[in-house]
Amino acid sequence: MKLRIHENSIRLRLKPSEVETFRRTGKVEDTLWFGAGIYLAYGLKASSKTEVLETVFAENRLRIVVPRGWVDLWADSDQEGFVGVQPLDGGGTLRIIVEKDYKCLHRPSTEEDGDVFPHPMADGG
Repeated sequence: MKLRIHENSIRLRLKPSEVETFRRTGKVEDTLWFGAGIYLAYGLKASSKTEVLETVFAENRLRIVVPRGWVDLWADSDQEGFVGVQPLDGGGTLRIIVEKDYKCLHRPSTEEDGDVFPHPMADGG
């Protein structure tokens, strides 16, 4: 799973195997280790208690909560992902993006390209 943070937005890109794990179990998580027991865990959790994308951050864990009804629909379709905007206390917003990880078209293939979705523009369409 790829994590990208830019200004006030967060983006997760999932490989096909991660999308399938998320569909099957309702969660998927990865961990970034900094050493000496310091880490950031991040991932997705499906929930029937929400109707919008939202984030929860506690105890070194960043979790994006996705409405349960969206998960199968996304996993079984060509839908690229979800985008949401979470209002923040004191004003401002956090943009949340969850996407399928597509094969890169702008660089040579690498070992990393083994578990990716075929890019929809790969055929020139």
